[in-house]
Amino acid sequence: MRTIIVIAKVLLCVFLMTHVVGCKQKKYHSGRDTVESFGDGRFEIGRLSGEKLVLGDAENRTAGFMDVYKYKTKGNWVFASSEEDTFAVLNYETGDYTMYKDINFVPDDYKKIFSKIRMYKKYFSRPETIRSYGNGRFQLLRTKEGTNLYDMEKQEDIVSSVSRWYDIKRNIAFIASNEGVSILLNYETGIRTTYQDFNSVPAEFKFYLPHEKKK
Repeated sequence: MRTIIVIAKVLLCVFLMTHVVGCKQKKYHSGRDTVESFGDGRFEIGRLSGEKLVLGDAENRTAGFMDVYKYKTKGNWVFASSEEDTFAVLNYETGDYTMYKDINFVPDDYKKIFSKIRMYKKYFSRPETIRSYGNGRFQLLRTKEGTNLYDMEKQEDIVSSVSRWYDIKRNIAFIASNEGVSILLNYETGIRTTYQDFNSVPAEFKFYLPHEKKK
């Protein structure tokens, strides 16, 4: 009987260590626009106005102190870069972060990481470009008829009469037209899924879209 009690206590200790001690409570809760949060939730990658990603600080109520084009996590660190080639190195456990306005000012050890996550432009923007995705292959172009999503590689329109667009997850954009057709585009792989009406869009993606669009 005593052996059984000892075994039970050991199992209880293991359970508490793995399920209680090992779980860090979130101090700051994620919102609908949160793409990914770090540590206790103070720092997060979120959407600003539904069209671009930003790095935010919930403690200082800074919704977006840096636009984010690409980012990578490594341990307690977040490495983020913008389309304007500014860089941030953040330790979300200590709350310390450093901003660099030029790659030449980034320490060599960090340069190696940024060189792996940066996606260099293969296709340049045009004067009529409203938004460019990834390496520039996919672009929203302003035309006389409206806004179109254009594939620079295949030289063809993907979606005509675009009414709205949102970055909803890493490397994935939601783009809808006035005709009711919408697509989910992975602009790194080029894979896209077309939906003939909004009701067909999976709920896991609808979650990231503004309420007024869910009709």
